[in-house]
Amino acid sequence: MKSIDIFFLIFISIFSFSKSYGQDSSQNLTTSYNNLKRVKVVVYVPDSLENEKTKTNKKLDNKQSNKRTTYSVNENKVSKEYFEKYYEKLVDKCYPCILEKYSSDGKLESEKIVIIDGNEYWAFEQVVGWFRGYYPNGQVKYTGQYTENLKGKEFNRESSYVPKPKGTWLNFDEEGNIIKSETFDNEDIIELEKLTLVKKDFYLVNSLDTNKRVELKATGFNESVLNYNANISDTSLMSAEITLKGYLIDLKNDSLAFKVNNKDTYIIKKNGVVYKNEECYNCGIYVGAIEVKDSLRIQKVNFENLNYLSYFSPTRQTVSNLGMFISTLSTITTLVVAPLVSINYKNGDFNKNRYYKFAGGGLIGFSVGLPFALLNSKTYNLSHKNGEKSKKHWFFKVKVQ
Repeated sequence: MKSIDIFFLIFISIFSFSKSYGQDSSQNLTTSYNNLKRVKVVVYVPDSLENEKTKTNKKLDNKQSNKRTTYSVNENKVSKEYFEKYYEKLVDKCYPCILEKYSSDGKLESEKIVIIDGNEYWAFEQVVGWFRGYYPNGQVKYTGQYTENLKGKEFNRESSYVPKPKGTWLNFDEEGNIIKSETFDNEDIIELEKLTLVKKDFYLVNSLDTNKRVELKATGFNESVLNYNANISDTSLMSAEITLKGYLIDLKNDSLAFKVNNKDTYIIKKNGVVYKNEECYNCGIYVGAIEVKDSLRIQKVNFENLNYLSYFSPTRQTVSNLGMFISTLSTITTLVVAPLVSINYKNGDFNKNRYYKFAGGGLIGFSVGLPFALLNSKTYNLSHKNGEKSKKHWFFKVKVQ
């Protein structure tokens, strides 16, 4: 082994030890996997020599090119030397492990719980637990977690497992301030195609008087605003409250599915820092740098986490529109029509009685229309169907057409 390689390995070991001694990088993220080993690799960067080899290989004829073997990690081409040094020994043996990735100068860039599949030519990393990234100065860059696949305390190789986002994912700037937050509740994002296509009517039913109900329409201005407490896995957070704007699209025995147009996240950290993040899922094709697909706009929420729902019913919307029309027409009557019809355009006289009549009528119309125009959504405190029974609490009910 070359002296430079020995020096590099010693440097990484010292760096890793000092970091784990000073701060456990996964202290706010938990895992149920047992006896995970830590594995260190260096992020692949093609060097000038390899680039020269690539240029030379391009000059080879097709027959020779077809005989060449390519190596890849996560579908990215790497050199044979790099693959054999770091990944060949990990394929099918890191199942799972904690994979630490270092830059060429020995700085930790990321760590994550992964399984590594592949063969003697390619390798692919699949995150199956928590993950974390770092800035060059050592500050955490991002953190999050996927659902785990367990059989006892070990990874279950026999199941058809697909990792799903879990808990709260956070992005930080280089000073440690939260710049983005995304919460995945109940370890699930419901796939749109899995939802039933049967036409359904949704209602809010009063828990004390079940004859009182409000039909929830999903059209036009009749969006619902759903507020609930998020499940959090990061122990540095004290609470996380989510407000969704959109439509109810499905009900289960213990949860609902909500199609999200807007999402507001309100987070309070244990150190007292308050963070609010706003996301619009229907303002364009992208939210940040992530394409928002319909399946990602469907959020599952447990009934036990619900706080309230605000809803602008079609009836209230119609009355509000009528009040707005009356108020606007009355304002125009008072400020524009009344003065114009009170002027005698032949001699220039001003008819005060006529003005008071029109202006007074306009003011009366405005005072009548304004309260209706100001009608807004109504807020309903939510509970489970078998939960607290009170005239102030409501639960969801579905009727299949």
